Amino acid sequence: VTVTVNTAPDFTIDGNFNSCTASAYCATGYSGSPTFTWAAYYNSDPNNPFTNGTGNCSTNLLFAQDGFIVFSGWYAGQACTTTVTLEVFKCCFKTGQGTLLDDTSSSTAFPSGTVTGGTYFINNTFTVNSNLICNGVDFEMGPYAKIIITNDAKLTLKKPNGGSATVVKAGCNVMWDQIEIQQGSELLVQGSTIQDGITAVISQGGAKFTFESNSYLIDNYRSIVINAYAGTHPGIIKKTTITGNTSLPLAPYHYEDSYSGIEVNDVTSVTLGDAIASANSCTIKNVQYGIIAKNSSVTVKNMQILDLLIPDLGCHTCQCTEGTGICAYTTSSTARSLIVGGSGSYDRVTFQQAAHGATGIHAYGKINTTATYNSFLNLNTGIMIENASGISYTQNLNNNTLEKFTTGINCKNMDYSTVNIGSNSFNAGVSSGTIGTYAIIVQNVNSVPLNLSITD
Repeated sequence: VTVTVNTAPDFTIDGNFNSCTASAYCATGYSGSPTFTWAAYYNSDPNNPFTNGTGNCSTNLLFAQDGFIVFSGWYAGQACTTTVTLEVFKCCFKTGQGTLLDDTSSSTAFPSGTVTGGTYFINNTFTVNSNLICNGVDFEMGPYAKIIITNDAKLTLKKPNGGSATVVKAGCNVMWDQIEIQQGSELLVQGSTIQDGITAVISQGGAKFTFESNSYLIDNYRSIVINAYAGTHPGIIKKTTITGNTSLPLAPYHYEDSYSGIEVNDVTSVTLGDAIASANSCTIKNVQYGIIAKNSSVTVKNMQILDLLIPDLGCHTCQCTEGTGICAYTTSSTARSLIVGGSGSYDRVTFQQAAHGATGIHAYGKINTTATYNSFLNLNTGIMIENASGISYTQNLNNNTLEKFTTGINCKNMDYSTVNIGSNSFNAGVSSGTIGTYAIIVQNVNSVPLNLSITD
């Protein structure tokens, strides 16, 4: 028997996804010498290209309508073909209503370093490579457009005294991509709004962000993502509201729920919230997951997490299967910590549902959890601690108030660990009857030692 293995090139398409000026689209990332054909289409006539050709690059194309370009590639003598499609949008710009910023930089567009008022349509990538202060500016983002803060630059989005807030939002009926803060750079948001982002803000390599002075993140799929950093992350969030949506209004997440408020991935330490004053309280509401912490040590203070949405498919990668206020989990052998609330005057974190359901805190894996002086109202489960097995793990769940719950505190698979549950207030009753089944559950001890203390 003769077996013939046919191969096809592996490639992507490089080119602008917002078509504001005529430019070429090219197949890239392949090996060898494949043959390519390409064809460009409008969505209004998806079966008949408005132009086509051969070669690894197209001619210079300007899309007058939303559409797509298709490249097909194959190796000579091989039976297999690879076909790749890139969605392309017409330029997001409204004549007479603002200024076009197409794949440009702050040093070019705003050499003075300050811009006050006005509307700017950002297409493709706007690179902040020099310090830029925006006072009451309206940034209309093209589909999948992004802002990248680099070169140790600082971008400030401000609401000037007596003026309008700076707003970053979708400009043409499709969500935009992200504001990426690269290592050494900074984002400061004061009294301003970031809206309609697929991932509104991403911090890389410990890049600093500050949200303060009544800032808002609205209708984003993900609002803030903090990526890997081996140290204490300098990010600050206070006096800020993150509001998701049960049915996001724009593609590609049209009709879907907002996914998360804040995500922390592989960060040694970060504090979310500011407990210096009551007025600094933050609110996260109408998202599936308020805070997701993966392989990270996180402290949460002075925050309200409200009206979580119940997802159909659960968390993308974590162990939390229903809407969860704080979902902390580990996938590595390194132990992490989760601190929620505290005894300070403004440390308390409040978890509350208008409609009964969701989980307040779910910690899974190698995590030492301290949850004290918090409020849990109308939840399915207040606190869930799971799979923290081992003598080095301690859970302190004290002085919390839990009302209208199905299960107050649930500890599962806690072999050899220390669990302290004390001075909590449980009230399961409601006017229509009693929802509560258990105040405290300790399960799956598996006949091994568990250092458990439950006190009034």
